Amino acid sequence: MDFVLVTDRSQLDELAQTGKYAAHLPGSATAIALVMEDFDDPRLREDARFDLGQAMMSMMLAAAKGRTPRTRPARRPVLRLPGRARPPADRPLKPVKHSKRRPFDEVVHRDH
Repeated sequence: MDFVLVTDRSQLDELAQTGKYAAHLPGSATAIALVMEDFDDPRLREDARFDLGQAMMSMMLAAAKGRTPRTRPARRPVLRLPGRARPPADRPLKPVKHSKRRPFDEVVHRDH
């Protein structure tokens, strides 16, 4: 999986024409395209799609940080949580270190 950062105005304008969910791009400072290898093996292709979805979700959550309400224990009665269910912690999770990850500069491409 790779990430392509697009900051070029003309490229953002051109990307905005590619579909209804891209219409906001001309007003954006940056667009990030997630790309994956075109695997022949269906299992590898599905694994890569799953990983892309996880990366996309993580980026969306990071972008929303500070703008979303936090769930505190005092909200438990309002949420009517069942049994042992509890709200998430009010602090971010520590990043997991993976020794097999590719270096940042190898997976992030700027204005290609």
